[in-house]
Amino acid sequence: MSKPTSSLGGRPRFLGLTLLLYWLVMGTAASAELLHCPEVDAVVHYGNRQDATTACAAAEDSLAFMATHGFVIDRPLLIRVVEPVTWIECRCAFGRFDATENRVEVLPYASCQHLASNTGVFGIPLTRELYRSFFAHEIAHAVAHWNFRVPSPGVAAHEYIAYTTQLATMTPRLRSEILARFDVAAFTCDQEISEVYLALSPEQFAVNAYQHFQQPGNGRAFFPSLADGKALVQFSCVIKSFFIKQLLLKDAHFRHHETCPDSRRSGTMTGFSPYSDD
Repeated sequence: MSKPTSSLGGRPRFLGLTLLLYWLVMGTAASAELLHCPEVDAVVHYGNRQDATTACAAAEDSLAFMATHGFVIDRPLLIRVVEPVTWIECRCAFGRFDATENRVEVLPYASCQHLASNTGVFGIPLTRELYRSFFAHEIAHAVAHWNFRVPSPGVAAHEYIAYTTQLATMTPRLRSEILARFDVAAFTCDQEISEVYLALSPEQFAVNAYQHFQQPGNGRAFFPSLADGKALVQFSCVIKSFFIKQLLLKDAHFRHHETCPDSRRSGTMTGFSPYSDD
């Protein structure tokens, strides 16, 4: 994949020192190491080298995708894939973007395997390839956070971007396998992209978002409307959406979500903590 010119192309000479000081101030686990991703300006704080290379591969793909779709990437990306993480007591999320610390946090692959051992993710067993998409999801949250031009964009807008990026950067084989499991159509109007539906079924929300993104007239053109907070609220559409989704949810094959004790840091059985800016 060619390197996008709008991503962090040339690493500043002072980046290494800046990131080193960052980790020293933040505090690190004694066994953790740092990996500077070779193709993008990202640094991974890791305990397992394969997890770190997976993170770098996901960063390269997701940053390229987002740059191509109009997002400005103007700062280093910080990724943490070691335990303990600040939300580990939740025990119900694979990863999150911490806006306060401006870093992506994802559990190690072994921990994600344990967490997904009973239900899988998107209804399929966890693989290293699917694990890679966790990083894409959380990196998308980070880049979206840098680009939003409204103070409170809302969780649904954030998750639309994150899930769309996650699915778009999967291999075609994996993406097709997931889409085939969810017999649902794209969102029929922008106002269906709601936190209510997200809470009811995160995985169906993800598929709906990607299918909506693929519709003519959406795609790259739709992301700026989310960043600007310009989506129009049509109450009739919201009411129609609610009843349609209730019917779909009765027969759809998806896993019930569960939330963490702190709703602001809640996670779902799909494993991703909804964006929080606190």
